[in-house]
Amino acid sequence: YEKKFSGHTYGILEKNDHLIMTDANEGILVFDKSLKLLERFVLPSGLRAHGIDFSEKHDVYVIASSEQDAVIFLDSKFNVIDKVNFSYKKARLNKSEHHCNDLHIVGDSIYVSMFSVTGNYKKEVYDGGILEIDISSREIKHTLSNNLSMPHNVKFYEDSMHVLNSLKGELLYDNFSVKGEFPAFTRGLDYDGKYYYVGQSRNRNFSKSIGLSNNISIDAGIIIFDPKTKLSRFLQVHPKLAEIHSIHTI
Repeated sequence: YEKKFSGHTYGILEKNDHLIMTDANEGILVFDKSLKLLERFVLPSGLRAHGIDFSEKHDVYVIASSEQDAVIFLDSKFNVIDKVNFSYKKARLNKSEHHCNDLHIVGDSIYVSMFSVTGNYKKEVYDGGILEIDISSREIKHTLSNNLSMPHNVKFYEDSMHVLNSLKGELLYDNFSVKGEFPAFTRGLDYDGKYYYVGQSRNRNFSKSIGLSNNISIDAGIIIFDPKTKLSRFLQVHPKLAEIHSIHTI
């Protein structure tokens, strides 16, 4: 492995032979496929942008803002044009309560993952889940799940919703069935049609895993997982690299 860029990066989107990434401090970064930085677009302060996706149909970018408890809509130049709040809590309490992280767009819907659907994870209520938001009406339509443990990386592969149930180290799909189990905090997901690439981070919340797992790894790296045979390989990264958030294969 080789470091191409240093920053607080979270989401990765491939579009028109470019890689578009969110950085909590820098805003939006546009790279070519060799990871040469081409452009930077500054976002308003206080967003802490995580996941990012683009709707061809609606010609809009959408980012998950963990600090604002909202999804933020951006135009083609990454200017903020709208947002949808998950609840009243950010405005009333002046602090984030849902901890959204990743999102994915399918058709007219945005699917966004978060630690707490009700906004109570700071009270040790981990009703993690996925909300569906309509792009046109800017309304929250459905809660797809509310019993997940710190979920990340909601994706659609082969017409099936996938999500990492991160604290439990689970890969879920086919109606949220457990299709893979891993001994660490899972975050970062991609699929090439044969193998899944699952990120494993050093768990900052490992004490919460005691009793959930009989093998709690504190190593960071990438798991290459074959869903048919259940075989896997682990590519460990340097111990200084403690966390992985997004994975994108080129």
